[in-house]
Formats: sequence, C-alpha cells, structure tokens
Amino acid sequence: MTDLAYSETPPPSALAPYVRCLWRLHGPAPSTAPDVVLPDGMPELVINFADPFTHHPGDAAPSRQPKAILVGQITRPFGLQPGRAVDVLGIRFWPAGAHALLGLPMGMTTDGYLDLADVDGTLATAVAQARGEPRWANRERRVVQALGRLAQSATDDGLQRLTRRVLIGATDCTVDRLSGLLGLSPRQLSRRFGQDVGIGPKRLLRIVRFQRAVRALESDAVGSLTRVALTCGYHDHAHLTREFRRLAGRTPSSFVGEGPGLAHVLIDGTGRRDQSDRRLVGPNVAGPPSCNVGQDKDIPSVR
Repeated sequence: MTDLAYSETPPPSALAPYVRCLWRLHGPAPSTAPDVVLPDGMPELVINFADPFTHHPGDAAPSRQPKAILVGQITRPFGLQPGRAVDVLGIRFWPAGAHALLGLPMGMTTDGYLDLADVDGTLATAVAQARGEPRWANRERRVVQALGRLAQSATDDGLQRLTRRVLIGATDCTVDRLSGLLGLSPRQLSRRFGQDVGIGPKRLLRIVRFQRAVRALESDAVGSLTRVALTCGYHDHAHLTREFRRLAGRTPSSFVGEGPGLAHVLIDGTGRRDQSDRRLVGPNVAGPPSCNVGQDKDIPSVR
C-alpha cells in the first residue's frame, strides 16, 4: 500500500473529549490482496467514498463492507482487502468515545462492525449528504457537524477521562487501581468497560502496551527487541513475542521485516519517526510509564 497517502487532523474542541483524530487514506491501491489491521484500543467510524473494502475475519467467510460502518474494538488481527481506488474518511474515537456519542453498547461491535444506517439514522443521512459534495473539505465538514450535534447531549464522565489517559501512556495500571479511581468494584468496572469500551480493562491495558511496542518497532527508536520489551512494560523478549503472536498473528521480527501495509500506515501518529535523530516524536517511548492518570479529584466517581 505504498501508493496510498495517509494523514491525520485533530478534532474540533467540541469533539475532543470523544474523538482522538480524523484521518484520511486515499489513492490507487497498488495491490488488491488482503492486508492486516491490528488492535489499537480505539473504535472508528469509517466512511468509504470510493471502492468498498472486503473484510477477512479469518474465522469466517470474507464479506464486502458497507460504505459507512462503525468498527468496534479489535482483539485480534484481521484482513482488509481494498478495491482499486481508495478514499476513506475515518473518525478515530477514544476508547469510550463512540459509546458516549452514539449510546450504543459497544460489546455489540467487538471484533466486528455495524452498518452506520443501523447505528444512527441522522448521522447516516449526514454521511449520504456528504457523498454529494465534490470537495473533500465539505464532506468532512458535514460529518463533523453531525457528530458535533451528538456531542451536545453527550457526557464526558470519569470513565471517559480515565480511558483517554490510559491510552496516551499509562501502561502499568492495574484493574484494582482503575477501580479505585472510579469508585467501582473490579466486577462493576468490567461491566462498565464492556458497555462503554467493548472490552474489559485488562484487555485494553494489554492492547495499549502492545501498540506502544508496535510504535517502538516501527520507529526503530529503542534498538534490540529485548530493550523494546523492557521499555514498553514486558517482562522480557519472550513475553513480547507471545503477545505479538496473540495480537498481531506474527512475531516482532516478522512485523519489522514486512513491507509497508495497513498495519504500518495506520500506526497512531504519536509514534512517527523523527528522521533527523531517529527518536520518537512525543513522550511515548521515553521509558517505562507510570499509571499517571492525574489527581483523583480530576476523575469523578461513576457510581
């Protein structure tokens, strides 16, 4: 997929509590073979303005995706096959952001997707209107405005804030620590995560740690696989390899040796390589992070 152009833009302030970024992927697909997408802890609204993609789940027959879908949490790699022309707008939500805006129990979407028309008819209508716009900026504006109207009645609660902070760097949190911050028992926390995020808290923490390792490997910023493992919170090289097999379907060495594909193109923008000195831009691989979720008073109880 080396001929495809990928870019990210921040959301407007009204959407920032719920949306991590907007992204665009476009261009001629150099290959129509299935490519691999990896877990990243974030559901997405994906709107295809060109040829549809085909979903290859691995444990079922391939299926052609609708042109506008809500993609849930991913817990294992899957294949995605582009058409000949690609022009996609993506809305990447924070872990609990899609639930806050759309009110959908996110467990319904885990390791799958729903046609947007079955999720929110008003938003689906805005997307249909966007298709009639010849300019990309106007297409994006229509979708963002529709999401902004949903945000007017959404609530940025304690779980929202906590999952945002976990995603941007707190990889050594424990379920007990998260439970205490939110004033919930571990069982209550698991139920809330299942509804609002689509996966349990322990699995989200594993995916956050995995993505941290993916960015480190992609950037070549921290050297050997053993150093990547220790820097990103794994016990050792073997622990890193086991998690890569579970979440990526391959070893870290195999991932590094692959050519550019969706798994590489869609790596979160906080891990881009700084070509001048080969360091990661941003704080994400500066060292083993702590469970830095701020002062407890900043995270209200969600009981």
